Amino acid sequence: MAARPEGPQRLTPELLTQAAGSGPVYSLDLSKQGLTALCSFRAFAKLQSLNLAYNRLTTLEPGLFDGSKDLKELRLTDNSLQSLSELRSLGLLSLYADFNLIPSVEDLSTLKVAST
Repeated sequence: MAARPEGPQRLTPELLTQAAGSGPVYSLDLSKQGLTALCSFRAFAKLQSLNLAYNRLTTLEPGLFDGSKDLKELRLTDNSLQSLSELRSLGLLSLYADFNLIPSVEDLSTLKVAST
C-alpha cells in the first residue's frame, strides 16, 4: 500500500482539472491522496466511476455531486465520514463506504438506487 501524503490535502478545481486531463472523463481515481476536502465534480458531467477511498475525508459538502447524474459507482472506503446524506439524489449502482464512522445504516436507507 502506498504511503499517504503528509499534511492535509484539499482538492481544488485546478488540481482536479490537472488529474482529469482533457476531454470527457468517465472514471477518476483519487484514492490514497490524503484528501481532507473536495471541490465540486460539476464539470465532470460524464463521470461514471469515482474512487475517493483511503483519504481523510470527514464530510461531503452540499452540492458536491450536483450535475453528476451519470455517476454509478462511488468508492469512499476508509475515510472518516459520518454521513452520506449528500448522496441521496444520486442513482448509484455501487457504493463502497466501509471503514468510515457512519453511526447507523439508517443513513443509507434514503439513498436512491438506480435500477439496471
